[in-house]
Amino acid sequence: MVPSSVKEVSYQYSMFNARGERVEKSPAFRGPFKSQRCVVPITGFYEWVNRNGQKQPYMVHSPENNGLLLAGLWDCWRGSENEELLESFTILTTNSVPSLGFLHRRQPVMLNQTGARAWLSKRTDIQRLRDYLKPNLPYEMLASPVSTYVNNMCNHGSECSEIVGGSIELPAGSA
Repeated sequence: MVPSSVKEVSYQYSMFNARGERVEKSPAFRGPFKSQRCVVPITGFYEWVNRNGQKQPYMVHSPENNGLLLAGLWDCWRGSENEELLESFTILTTNSVPSLGFLHRRQPVMLNQTGARAWLSKRTDIQRLRDYLKPNLPYEMLASPVSTYVNNMCNHGSECSEIVGGSIELPAGSA
């Protein structure tokens, strides 16, 4: 996300992820948390585990491969009247639930359908929004080892999500 408050677009100010526990304190995220929340639909996300000097990619996804909903924030930036409007977003993260800990100590904030509606509503009270920022898996998921083809960002297509080993079941629940 490029915050609307910065003077110029720069990677120095772009924020790929926002820590959920700091979102109300951060000048860049405080305003968007109050009124510019979004839901980011994804197929799954990748994390890498180092095994015997090799990085094994895992894709975290729903068992039915019907997607995940992530909590996000958005903002609009315009440097001057002549510059094009830049709309951007960031994904919120939190500490991992124990079952995801083998992959990473952080995880995206994930929502179910009810949570997504509440996250987007202007009427949802602040405490309920804070509750969504706590470690949680709103539904059962799988962590599946995938081909190292995904390790090269130039590679695209179904080979990036080709499962190459046994999946690990991740039960729904909170930390």
